[in-house]
Amino acid sequence: MFGNVLIPLDGSELSGKVVGFLEPILQSDGSSCIALHVASDGEGGVSTAHPASVDALKRLAPVRVVERRGDPADEIVAAAREEDASLIAMSTHGRTGLSRLIRGSVAERVLRGADVPVLLVSPFARPQPDGSPIDRILVPLDGSPTSAAVLADVARIATVYGSRVTLFHVANPGTHESIKGELREAAREELFREQAAQYVHQLEEAGARATIEVVFEFGVASRILDAVEHRWTDLLAITTRGRSGIGRWLFGSVAEELVRRCRAPLLVKRVPGSAEGVPA
Repeated sequence: MFGNVLIPLDGSELSGKVVGFLEPILQSDGSSCIALHVASDGEGGVSTAHPASVDALKRLAPVRVVERRGDPADEIVAAAREEDASLIAMSTHGRTGLSRLIRGSVAERVLRGADVPVLLVSPFARPQPDGSPIDRILVPLDGSPTSAAVLADVARIATVYGSRVTLFHVANPGTHESIKGELREAAREELFREQAAQYVHQLEEAGARATIEVVFEFGVASRILDAVEHRWTDLLAITTRGRSGIGRWLFGSVAEELVRRCRAPLLVKRVPGSAEGVPA
């Protein structure tokens, strides 16, 4: 179902923490794994990926170990293309998202250059209360087709993990001092729900459960992060746009803040172009 999953392993125990998280994906029909180790130019020789992690992967799916030399981010992106990977799954080393390492870090540069979705898992992520790796998935949408581009990947993950998906829209509040302002909010919510109904149908057709939630509050990133924390979200799925990276996401700088601060694993998909959505 997932085809080739590329897992960069830098030889550290931390980089292998993503393996357990991926178990349902790697055990799904048709999935295989590429364990990638990139030796930097400063290393004396090409060393192997973390052996315990490779052994764990071999118990889950067919595995090929690939060794490359050069800049880690560049080689990860190049390997994903050459190996026809459908997903890059990697651990971050920060305790909250990518922490302060986001600018110029390997993970940030992979996000900027990858043509396939990237799954980022922090080894310090909070434990899930029910032991399920991905029970709840939150997908922020701004009303544009661009923001919904990650839904096909979400559907595949939700089907494998049996996840519940929430399509989450944050809109700027109107003036609540008058009935007119409240009616405008109601109309905007109705418009978004009508547009999002097709996405619910898409997810349900794939076998996933999906709901729509609309909130009228200021501070898009803060509201999304609050939703992640308060709903015990197990995966936040977001879309980036263009080759300029997360700094020019559909919510402006929202994606950068989410990647830095989110304690839950993230699924990030980069898509070209842009589209207009419903009024915020």
